[in-house]
Amino acid sequence: MTAWTTASGQAQLNCWQCGGPARPDCTYRMKLVAQSSRRLDAFGFPVTRGRSLDTVRVPIPRCPRCRRRTNTAIVCAIAGALVGAIILPALKPWLVRHVPLPDWFASRQGVDSTAVALGATIGLVATMLGAAVLSRRWRLRSVMTYPYVIALRREGWYFPEGAS
Repeated sequence: MTAWTTASGQAQLNCWQCGGPARPDCTYRMKLVAQSSRRLDAFGFPVTRGRSLDTVRVPIPRCPRCRRRTNTAIVCAIAGALVGAIILPALKPWLVRHVPLPDWFASRQGVDSTAVALGATIGLVATMLGAAVLSRRWRLRSVMTYPYVIALRREGWYFPEGAS
């Protein structure tokens, strides 16, 4: 953690992503799990012991601006998936006439779940790539590169299935 001192002498953390002043209400809590039988070291972070899995939540300091960026990226990814799910099926009749498509896609009539799923996937990937390019351009660090997250992963902690 990168700490600095304010004029009043109080220690304050910097945002991990951009380096600006972090706020406690903007902290991101990364959830990691490990097999309970392993009793892994959590480097001082509180561990919730379970029957099969132990859980640790790593607080990652962030500023309001980075929290907003993350929330905006999530909304954009969902919107991109929805737009793709609408546009590809709408464009399908034109695509079938003008573009050589694989039989598994072109042979289906009308709006089908394959076109919707493929469009949603394309839209989601496109918006995620856009968010990655912007993050790189703005020189933002990923929460996945936070030193304590890396150390805990090396120790044997891992991301839970389906969420972090």
